[in-house]
Amino acid sequence: MAGLVLLCAAATMVDTPAQTVLAILSGMAAVGVDVRAVRATLPAGDPAPGDLWPTRAILLAWDQALTQFPRPTLPAEVGRATPFGAFGVIDYLAVSADTLGGSLHGLTAHFRGITAEPALTLTVDPDGARLAVHVSLAERPWVIEEFTLAVTLKNLRHSLGGDDALPGVRVAVRRSDPAPGELARVFGAPVACGAAVGSLWFPSAALARPLRTADPQLRYTLGLIASSMGLGAASDPFELAVRARLRDLLRQGDVSAAAMARSLGTSERTLHRRLLARGTTWRAVVDAFRADESQRLLREGRCSLADIALAVGFSDQSAWTRAFRRQVGESPSAWARGRPR
Repeated sequence: MAGLVLLCAAATMVDTPAQTVLAILSGMAAVGVDVRAVRATLPAGDPAPGDLWPTRAILLAWDQALTQFPRPTLPAEVGRATPFGAFGVIDYLAVSADTLGGSLHGLTAHFRGITAEPALTLTVDPDGARLAVHVSLAERPWVIEEFTLAVTLKNLRHSLGGDDALPGVRVAVRRSDPAPGELARVFGAPVACGAAVGSLWFPSAALARPLRTADPQLRYTLGLIASSMGLGAASDPFELAVRARLRDLLRQGDVSAAAMARSLGTSERTLHRRLLARGTTWRAVVDAFRADESQRLLREGRCSLADIALAVGFSDQSAWTRAFRRQVGESPSAWARGRPR
């Protein structure tokens, strides 16, 4: 899923990487959708790597697919049929981990860097682990949610050896109207409807299961690539997980340590302790990420300075400029002039 997410807060412009769209189209084709009709709803021409398409266009594409096959299980069917590797680095990063638990942590650490919707969060407790999908779309969020749950579960099973490789897994979806039995048939697992958030639940015994596709060297290399896809220079898995969630918190206007702790499924005290063990603080992490995110958006050259200030959590441009100068040593305009695009 190569490509970067562009967020201009003032314009509320959230786009989707073209490779994500192509992956969805491949899954649609595999279940018999007339992809030519679907593509007619998308921007003209073949996308290049790194291109961004409006998320609104993606919803229109799903509308066209659902017109052809008006069944409530279609998004999950498309997710299950999407070929492994269609999302590039993230697919291979997930399946090259040593264990299922490591795969889940890798997904949540890097997922936010390669798609606008949705975001993944992982909560682990003594009984198991819950991988939740957060979709903020106002229209048809269930389509993206159930597609993501299905393709994620399919790839995890692939890494463990096949469709029967994850006994005990359970699925929850936000929709209350679909027949759970129909969705359970597609997911190959029990499905609960009407949940507060869509999620996959894995029993604790499954988390230590080794992946047959484990490749430590490949995972290390892909981790470096993924960490460069908009999350800055962090290489520590915990810091990457924090940075991945920071983008959501900035968008929501809450970058408090308490909000981050909730997102990570831990306590605020534990968050501060883990950061201190790495020789840093919550404020230092936020300031560094804001500087990295500002530089990324400046390099892209798609947002105005005022938009970037809002996107990284400042109420006015002058406050952002002062903070940027403290972190980087020069103003945003001067920094941008000295960098090729």
